[in-house]
Amino acid sequence: MDYHNLDHRRLFAAGLTALGVTFNREVSRPMLSVYFDALRDLPLADVQSAIIRIRDGWTPQPNEMFPVPSTIRRHAQPYVDAAAEAGRLFDRIEAETDRRTSATAWGIVRIGSELGWAAAEAFAACGGSSAFGTLTDRDRPFTRRAFADAYQRAHQAAAKGLAPPVREPPLLPSDDARLKRLTAGIGDGPRGTA
Repeated sequence: MDYHNLDHRRLFAAGLTALGVTFNREVSRPMLSVYFDALRDLPLADVQSAIIRIRDGWTPQPNEMFPVPSTIRRHAQPYVDAAAEAGRLFDRIEAETDRRTSATAWGIVRIGSELGWAAAEAFAACGGSSAFGTLTDRDRPFTRRAFADAYQRAHQAAAKGLAPPVREPPLLPSDDARLKRLTAGIGDGPRGTA
């Protein structure tokens, strides 16, 4: 949503006010401002669709009698079958694995940058390059299950707002920063005591 677009703000306010009427809650100006700021990165159409879905079928929980921004965000996201998506990602990674060299063209950095942090987490959880490089028919179901379980856990964390979107690349240190971190303290000599 465009923060400076008055039409966006007016349409957003109308939608949130409709939720207020539905759930018998007064929507104040400060509340509108907080909700707008919390959801401003989403397209207005997605927020409007989420508000309609919540209005038409959301059952409040005792601890949440009015939908909080994360609930609206969750309803704004299209449904994704995380298990099916994990299977497709597993197949894609496996297809690029060369068993003759026991290596995969996929490293964790490439997976993270192309497929997102959740796929990188799942790749690491099932054994990474060594698991894919030595994959046999006997261990494929177990490796696939470990990959899918880790991917689905990451998907659930993202859906709850506890993690970034699953397709977002992970925050990896630059080579210089990583090198500095790995070599910190090497060659500094003994540390003196005060």
